[in-house]
Amino acid sequence: MIESYNRKIMHGLPLVPVLKESYSPLETIRVTICDRLEKYLNINQPPAHRSQYNTPPESLSETKSNSGGEIPKSTSGEVDDDGKNLSTESISNLLGTFCSCKERSPFEDLCKRLFLLYFDVYMSNIEKEVAKGVLDGTYFTRMRFEGAGNAMNGQFEYANLRGRLEVIYKSICAETESWIIDSSKWISNDTLVASNLRNQFAQINAAGEFSENLMINLSQNNPFVWIVTVTNLANDCLYEDGVFPCKLVFHESFPDVLPRAQFLVDVFHPSITQNGIPFYSVKKPEDVRQHLKALLRLFLVVPDTNPATHVNLRAAKMFLEGEKSRKDYNRNCRRCAQRSIEG
Repeated sequence: MIESYNRKIMHGLPLVPVLKESYSPLETIRVTICDRLEKYLNINQPPAHRSQYNTPPESLSETKSNSGGEIPKSTSGEVDDDGKNLSTESISNLLGTFCSCKERSPFEDLCKRLFLLYFDVYMSNIEKEVAKGVLDGTYFTRMRFEGAGNAMNGQFEYANLRGRLEVIYKSICAETESWIIDSSKWISNDTLVASNLRNQFAQINAAGEFSENLMINLSQNNPFVWIVTVTNLANDCLYEDGVFPCKLVFHESFPDVLPRAQFLVDVFHPSITQNGIPFYSVKKPEDVRQHLKALLRLFLVVPDTNPATHVNLRAAKMFLEGEKSRKDYNRNCRRCAQRSIEG
């Protein structure tokens, strides 16, 4: 019974960071990730042919009411501070206008960045559940301890979730490319952010702080697109002799919207996704130096053992699973360094 309950809770359930070093489980991929990001990205996702909240057939329910088998509907709704009932619609409206200073949620950028980082983890969770023999259309099993007001009813729809995740990922990547296109307008308008980024670029290069290990350039003299190349790493570094270019794309709303970084070659590292998205954090997001230091640090220090920072599951598994596995990890790091200079 518990396994069945865990399975429906794990209908794509990962652990992901919410803010800084605070971590919280998301309810489901469908509700907390897909629904939210599709709204942010204006993706019109048609409803699946089976609703997540359809009531399962009675034969699959492990709970019956004392009055003859029907599961009673809840008559008590959520209550606000004044004791008034809040309908689902009114709660949704409140959440939709959460931030009075912005049209959208202040966490929109954070959600998108986390999605890019954890996309492979979400897909891996789905594949693991499918491998257990869970078929699309299978109803959730109602547990004995689930009451009318807190029951999770519905059906498994992994194929639908997989497709929605892929569309969201492509949409966020396209959004990043749109920043590059729009940057010509931001530059021509001589915005404060354009001047700020250009000044920071000049100051960083003049100081020479990163001259040993980083080559820093603007793509086509565009202050919103930086090409940062990690190179000339020490002899005791696993990535010795490697050349790792990374593109940093900034938005006009920087630093409220953080830059999106992506390595342009494969990097085998627990905190860098298979698509080259690095996991890092900075205390002063407005200081581009801190972003550069964080990128370089990925290559110079031992990877973090915190599983929340592991966005390349294969690399993380090799890194953590004992001496023999660690040797395989080291070998893969050296190989990716070699591939980076072979083109």
